[in-house]
Amino acid sequence: MTVNEIIQKIQEQVRQAKPDATYLDTVLLFDLNQVLDEITAEQCLTELESSDTLSFDSPDEFDEEEALTYLQADLPADYHHDLYEAYNVTAKQPVIIHPNLKALYKYFEEGGRTGDYIGNVAVQGSYLWALPARSETMDEEIISIRYYMQADDLELDGAGPSCIPVHLHSGLLVSGVLRNKVAGLSPGMASLHEQRYLGAIASLQAFVKSPSRQTPFIRRHARYF
Repeated sequence: MTVNEIIQKIQEQVRQAKPDATYLDTVLLFDLNQVLDEITAEQCLTELESSDTLSFDSPDEFDEEEALTYLQADLPADYHHDLYEAYNVTAKQPVIIHPNLKALYKYFEEGGRTGDYIGNVAVQGSYLWALPARSETMDEEIISIRYYMQADDLELDGAGPSCIPVHLHSGLLVSGVLRNKVAGLSPGMASLHEQRYLGAIASLQAFVKSPSRQTPFIRRHARYF
């Protein structure tokens, strides 16, 4: 479906809810992009898999005596979610992905944050944080990453999103907008489109059966009884 076709279907449903109701196409386009972002933020869609390389140089802060080291690099501008692979190109070694910055620092709590090549990273905010660092004047290290990028915004007179199967455009995009847009006009219709949207989400998850997804590393401590 094209964007215009999707908007036309939304307008038709709005008029069914209230004959004299209508919205500007630009308003519905905004809603469509909001729904698309919501879907792509929660689902791992094959067409949105992407890769890039990040460079790490000397630490932003380094105190050898206190063993404080902070390494960070800006994530790619199109990064959306789920860093699922990291690899140290310089050292030719895989890199452990931690759930967050706290977990990354906790991994090093029993020792300093300096050592061999970078082998641990975590995403927090718009940065990729990394440890350990070799010295205050460490050489550049290159980390390659794989992740899910943001979908391009839809445009009037443009094609529908290629990252979503065409047979799910109606359930995900049309109903995705209508479940909120007609809530004040026809609660029953809004509920119907909510169910259609949820059904389409389930179909999408079944369609993408085994997405690339990294389970973040969590250190396990032995427990003795």
